[in-house]
Amino acid sequence: QVEGYQRTGVDATADTLTYHFVSHVFSNAKDTFKISEWPISLVVFDKNQGETVLVDKFTADRYELNKHNQLQYMNTYSYDNSRPNLIKEIENEIWKNNDGLVLGQWCYLRNVIYVSNGGKEKSSKITSNNIKWCLLSKGINFNSHDKYFERSYATFRGTIKEIPKELIGDAIMFSLFYKQFGFSNKEGHKNYIMPFTAEELGCEKNDLNVLFPEMGDLFDERPQLSSFDFREFMRQFDFSEEAQALYNSALEVFKYYHRNDEYLDKDYNDSYYDITNAIMGRDVNSYATIDKEKDTRVTKVKITKGKGFGRNTIAYSISHNDLPIFTKFFDARDVLAKKINRQLVEQNLLLWERENIY
Repeated sequence: QVEGYQRTGVDATADTLTYHFVSHVFSNAKDTFKISEWPISLVVFDKNQGETVLVDKFTADRYELNKHNQLQYMNTYSYDNSRPNLIKEIENEIWKNNDGLVLGQWCYLRNVIYVSNGGKEKSSKITSNNIKWCLLSKGINFNSHDKYFERSYATFRGTIKEIPKELIGDAIMFSLFYKQFGFSNKEGHKNYIMPFTAEELGCEKNDLNVLFPEMGDLFDERPQLSSFDFREFMRQFDFSEEAQALYNSALEVFKYYHRNDEYLDKDYNDSYYDITNAIMGRDVNSYATIDKEKDTRVTKVKITKGKGFGRNTIAYSISHNDLPIFTKFFDARDVLAKKINRQLVEQNLLLWERENIY
């Protein structure tokens, strides 16, 4: 892998490194060996010819199987390891600031936040003090493809202080309305991440949750923790025109959900995750195991039944008259996603623009 090759270079000194770099080729284990997808990195060295091996910068040629079952050259990628890894820099802030009220469990999955209630026994906690960094991590690295040639740890470079203020606001706003973002309110628990006010949703102020410490926290030796209101948290950021457009369009999706009687057991604290699953008719408590006899992958996973919430699937679940509400939302999210990726490249925080925005 890229980082494995990098470490090989680090271990060798200028005096002992006598081999030259001839070629570095990426292939794909899923296509080549019909197993779970991970990178296959083939590095060819020669003692007398080729380029000098550099620790900080190197290239890799990407090959994929074509329709004739032959490896075909796709692109050449230049990796720059001379600067800090931006994602790890943000993750360090998450670990350093994990005190405060526990909001949920921070699960590392392609740098995407998924939160379940509780998780206090875990070391990876989302708290009132590190939620900013959790949202930032997801908001700049939401690409769920994350293919072997563009792993986040290899392509994001820079430090937190290099991230413009506008990009931070854009990333935090985007993270609220993208998949795999669920502060679940299932089994009687309330969602703590509600960006909209009672006036915007058309409900009473008391209908929206504010997080308070559990009673047990009031009797220990730590200073008493204050309550946490996500709407107050959001006021520290300045949001761009594109970010505000996504906020406004997402509000219309939430209002659509709350004014429709067909959705049962509604709560004004229902999250984006809850609402989009309800609209699509997905039962998040019902899973289907992949047929192991037909599945050629090494890892067996479970998938939630039903179509996911997306531009090409929404028409299956709502009336034609309501489509403009969702079209506006997806349009606004696309605009902000492209802007975030453009800003990352322009600020030299991302080595190249990703092939797939999502």
